[in-house]
Formats: sequence, structure tokens, C-alpha cells
Amino acid sequence: FPVTILGGIGSEQLVCSEVLSNGDLLVGGYSTSSSFGNQTGTGFQLGGGLSDGFLARISPNGNLIWWTMYGGNANDFIYSMKEAGDGSIWVLGGTTGEISTSSNALRSVNSTAPLYDIFVAHFNGDGGFELGTSFTANGWSAVFGTNLS
Repeated sequence: FPVTILGGIGSEQLVCSEVLSNGDLLVGGYSTSSSFGNQTGTGFQLGGGLSDGFLARISPNGNLIWWTMYGGNANDFIYSMKEAGDGSIWVLGGTTGEISTSSNALRSVNSTAPLYDIFVAHFNGDGGFELGTSFTANGWSAVFGTNLS
């Protein structure tokens, strides 16, 4: 069995995984590292908060295809993901701050941090960010599952 090691100088936690329709493995979680070190792939990082969510795509032979991080200025966690029929990826997670991207900023409406807000993000099959949003209820909000039909 192939072994792939992901991570940087901080701590990483794998929270979710899915075998994609072509046999690749998609893994997600969160990291306190400022990057994934010298990993190969087309990785980029958004945010740079205390922790950021990460996604990584690994081939059946254990090669890292790409990785990316998603987050804002505080704590961000990826809890769930699902491949859509077109090969793109929907991601669900939580944040204690503001989720930012290179194209827009999606501000949390939670004024009593460190309570959590929910975010939903969409990535293409190559790991490129496409869209995202965040929303909250009164208090602690979280989502831990995904189902696409």
C-alpha cells in the first residue's frame, strides 16, 4: 500500500475523506501550519489564520496531485466534502472569523467570536477555488455531513 505524508511545521488533523469517481482519494481537515512545507502540487493558501482548512487529492499510487488551504483570519476547519457529478468539490466547514479569497471577502456575521459560523465553498476538480459563503445562527453553528443528489 502506498503511503503519502502531508503536513508542515504545525499540526494537521484529517477529518474527512472520499474516494472520487476516478479512484483518486480526496482528504480534508485543518492545519496550524503556515503551509504544507515542500509538498509538490498546485497548492496555494488563503487566509493564514490560526488554523485553516486543507484539501488534498492523492492518486491511487499515493502521489500527491494537488493540495490547497482555505481559511480566513481566525480558526477555520473543513468537516465534510463531496464530489459533484461534474467532478467539482463542495466543502462544508466552520470558522470563527472572516473567510477571504482573492476575489472577494465573505465576512462572518458572528460578533461574539470564538463562536463558530458555517461556511460552504466550491472548488473545481483541480483544487481551484470557485465560490464560497458563510452564515450563522444565534450561537454556535456547525455542519458535519454532505449529501449531493
